[in-house]
Amino acid sequence: MFDNNQIKKVQKFKSLLAEYNQQVNIYSKQSYDDLDGHIQDSLHLAQLIQPSERHVDLGSGAGLPGVIMAIASTSLIICVESKEKKRTFLKHVKSALDLKNLSIFEGDVQRFAKCYSGLQITSFSAKAFAKPPKLLMYLSKFKSNQFQKNAVCWVPISERQASFLSAYDDVVSIKNKKVFYYFKIQMGAFQSYKADLKRQYSL
Repeated sequence: MFDNNQIKKVQKFKSLLAEYNQQVNIYSKQSYDDLDGHIQDSLHLAQLIQPSERHVDLGSGAGLPGVIMAIASTSLIICVESKEKKRTFLKHVKSALDLKNLSIFEGDVQRFAKCYSGLQITSFSAKAFAKPPKLLMYLSKFKSNQFQKNAVCWVPISERQASFLSAYDDVVSIKNKKVFYYFKIQMGAFQSYKADLKRQYSL
């Protein structure tokens, strides 16, 4: 759970998002109506990646889950976002909340995968980012030396999707008022079920 300082940062983030969204539309009304649910979802992701040291969030958008993960953990959170107006907001939030463990990459996932040369990535997340096979295509852009062998990409999914994916034994559920579901894509082995996901699974 959040401590008092983290709670204040989350409340400040919500205020910043509301203010910015009035001027620049970066977050839909439907999503904003369930903002607390998306924050809880992001907190779960922060818990699931532990003890990850370098986490990459694909298509960070308005900062859910990236910003919340940076607030809730000590991991380095790298937000990859292709749209300038959303990166501008992320930079504003990083400064306003003094999130020293938040890094914002200026470019899309393909560019990030092509040029990343830092220490090995220990985890990924992809919340409302892309549908397979597109998501798997993006993940395949990362070279094996860029991430640890046991690295996982965590993907929030619906109950219906969880029911189908349960056959892979890689679905995690967390109950918190309602049940949240996550698909655990093993970065070292996702090619083994890529064909099935391409044929049957839609995020």
